[in-house]
Amino acid sequence: MASVYSKEPIDILRKTIIVVLMIGAMLLLHRFAVPDEHFDPRGLLALGFVILATYTIGELTEVIGLPHITGYLLAGVLLGPSMAYFLHDVYPHLQLPPPLDEGILSHEITEQLSPLNKLALALIALTAGGELKLKELRDGLVHIVGLLVGQAIPVTLGVVACVWGITQLMPESVGPLSALPTPTVLALAGVVASLAFATSPAATIAIINSTGSKGPMARTVLSTVVLKDVIVITSFFVALAISVGLLGVEGAPSLSTSLGRIGLSIAVGVGLGFGIHFYLRFIGAELLLFIVAMIYTFTFLISTVHGEAPLMFI
Repeated sequence: MASVYSKEPIDILRKTIIVVLMIGAMLLLHRFAVPDEHFDPRGLLALGFVILATYTIGELTEVIGLPHITGYLLAGVLLGPSMAYFLHDVYPHLQLPPPLDEGILSHEITEQLSPLNKLALALIALTAGGELKLKELRDGLVHIVGLLVGQAIPVTLGVVACVWGITQLMPESVGPLSALPTPTVLALAGVVASLAFATSPAATIAIINSTGSKGPMARTVLSTVVLKDVIVITSFFVALAISVGLLGVEGAPSLSTSLGRIGLSIAVGVGLGFGIHFYLRFIGAELLLFIVAMIYTFTFLISTVHGEAPLMFI
């Protein structure tokens, strides 16, 4: 996560030169790092570049008083394929050198780095769950429930009404969806609403750490965001089970099966939490190796029983 603001002034020129030099080095290395049939080095090359570049850009955003994560997000937009495709659409004759022509983090590169997705998702979930303090939850329960209810009701009703209204007023824009019965449309709208209700605990934690925010407001917001993730995961799979049941999809899990998998994920997560606690207390060695091995092992195990890894790690 991003660190707390530095008290020392940021050397804007030096940071900018670092980013420019890294981009130049990336262009040269990409030109000569030709993939062979056994190993393509461009994925690891892009990963290393993006880590260094986003960290530097994040520090530059501190100059204008924004959290580091703002720079990370900006770097993702600039270095990903979206910006490359946007420039190509706006300026069709513009010829960018590789890898900028498809984005340093192109679809091919992100596919190579896909095994890291499980690690990143688990680390985000572990960090979010680790930020929950039972005492703080008890002390701020009224405010947390108020925030959750105050967001859930208007978001859910608004999204469901919007989806249903589109199927009624603009049926040509949604195709076969407009021909479905109203209960099925509402169930599918519930799936969309559960996603619309989600927020990023990683972004919230990063902003709080970056700005050094403390106090009741920061604790309440953080607890609300993390608990919201649990609600989002649960409501999404419940709505999805109801939707596929109404659609008559063969082989799809029933509502009771989905609820059972959610309960199993929570139970395994509780047991895993106790296991981590005892490891840190009585062993406490090779933490990085332990965390990586634990994440991939339990992600594999929970996937074999069709559980939800994010819920388990939270």
